[in-house]
Amino acid sequence: ADTWLDRAVSDTTPDRETGVGVWAPPAMAQLRLEQGRLKEARAWMANLPTGTHTRLSTAAWLRARLKWEEGDSAGAIASLAAALRELAVPGPRLPPDMGLPHITLGEWRLANGDAREADSLARIGLDAVGFDSLTRTRSAPVGRAELVRARALRALGDLPGSQAAAAR
Repeated sequence: ADTWLDRAVSDTTPDRETGVGVWAPPAMAQLRLEQGRLKEARAWMANLPTGTHTRLSTAAWLRARLKWEEGDSAGAIASLAAALRELAVPGPRLPPDMGLPHITLGEWRLANGDAREADSLARIGLDAVGFDSLTRTRSAPVGRAELVRARALRALGDLPGSQAAAAR
């Protein structure tokens, strides 16, 4: 991923601002976070695009992840929770871009010992990202949400529920 993304961001074609310039900052920031290269992730985050709900939720998620990786778990949880409240939209279903931030917050709540809240957040995230029958069986965020639920349910003493979530 590193090699291909580096090649793409080195692109100097005229349409760069409408193509690479939009997706590269969040993609590179996420890659650098995954690599533990926090200083470089922070630099990419300085150029995150705005203007749409998806861009705003992605930026909030990435900035909270940076705090988490820097060891500020309380700050990461507080900032992501605040962003989710701020970005909430009315309606029967959250937009799909809100799924991964909810799932991540669920992981963090579980890491801090709040299994009930972790399960609730994972369910909310699952509903956002699992919007059709194919997504429920082929989506990495759906699988991630189910695994958070499995771990949370196990922590709550619901072994059958935990096993069912893990199996899904």
